[in-house]
Amino acid sequence: MRTLACACFVGLVGLACGCAAKSTKPDTAGKIRCLDNLQAVALVLRTSIPTEPDYPLTLTDTSNTNASLFVCPSTGHKPGDMASVEEWSDYIYVGNLLDVAQDPKVALLICPPENHDGKYGYVVWLTREVAQLSAPDIRRLIMTPWCFATNAPADQIERLKKRVSVRIPRRLRAVFSNAYGSPKLNR
Repeated sequence: MRTLACACFVGLVGLACGCAAKSTKPDTAGKIRCLDNLQAVALVLRTSIPTEPDYPLTLTDTSNTNASLFVCPSTGHKPGDMASVEEWSDYIYVGNLLDVAQDPKVALLICPPENHDGKYGYVVWLTREVAQLSAPDIRRLIMTPWCFATNAPADQIERLKKRVSVRIPRRLRAVFSNAYGSPKLNR
């Protein structure tokens, strides 16, 4: 009888562990797809400027792109029409950046914490590297996209301040109403 009870207990523990492992797999898959989407959008943005040293002002300049790239898989949102990508995208775009920054720790594209249960977010740096950051750090980047560019010369920061436009999607505008350089139509 004791052997049967032990076998049942081991079986239940194994079942519980299996269920826990299955519940984390979709989250991990969503993170990986989010990272893939961010890197793909960064590449699209970079290739859209072959002769200019700066990134487009808006995401609408990428209209020939697969719309699903602009959706974070963790949100479950559906892509919309590319003509209005900045209205429905899950990502925040830092437009009009110079691609010749001397410190690469300037945010280009941000997946905010709101897409990941408020726990963390992702940033694509000018180098097109993707990093996971804490929710407070991501929020700092949205307010000041160059706050981690500690090696940038003061004159470059001043140029960024004059050029940059943080493009906030409609559903996130109330949360990030004080984002740096957001156009009036974003508020």
